[in-house]
Amino acid sequence: MLVVLFVLLMATATGLYAVHSTVSEIRGAGFYRQASQTQHLAETGLTASLSWVDRNGPEVLLRSTGRSAASPLNLAPFESVNLAPGMNGLRLYGAASGTDGSIIPGELNANVTNAIDEAEDVVGPLQSYQPYLAVDVYDTYQYVGVIAGYPAAAQGNLRFLGATYTARGRTRLPTETQEGDLRFANETASDARTRGVSGPF
Repeated sequence: MLVVLFVLLMATATGLYAVHSTVSEIRGAGFYRQASQTQHLAETGLTASLSWVDRNGPEVLLRSTGRSAASPLNLAPFESVNLAPGMNGLRLYGAASGTDGSIIPGELNANVTNAIDEAEDVVGPLQSYQPYLAVDVYDTYQYVGVIAGYPAAAQGNLRFLGATYTARGRTRLPTETQEGDLRFANETASDARTRGVSGPF
């Protein structure tokens, strides 16, 4: 009797361990998948912001960042420190929420066939997580390096604009927030940064 009871106890313990290991593995795979999706969203944001500058031209970027000099770019909630006084910057959004709760296409989704931060494309179907994308463009300067296809000695009247692009990709539950904290409790974050050169203009 004791032997049978011991065998049943060992079988139950082995089953519980197997179930626990499987649950941990599934949960870990979910975390890894969400992190990969968020990283892909941030990298896509970089490509979209560079395409936005290519579509509209460096002049539009210069005018937009110049207008923000009076009201400096607020890097919250992503950075605790803002740009230095006098530094220009611009934030491009994938989408924004209207006052009535509607979704307003942002600059990165304007005049494009498919939204780059469509929830089903980023996190897949039947997922409760929602993507959020913002790209900060700052540190604009006149690029004087050698550009492929242009004279190395001098560029004449042609100018090129260099800037730093920082994409903030987030996937998060739409309603779950911690009390007294603006960050989402189950948010996954991934930032990507590059330097872009646009022109000539």
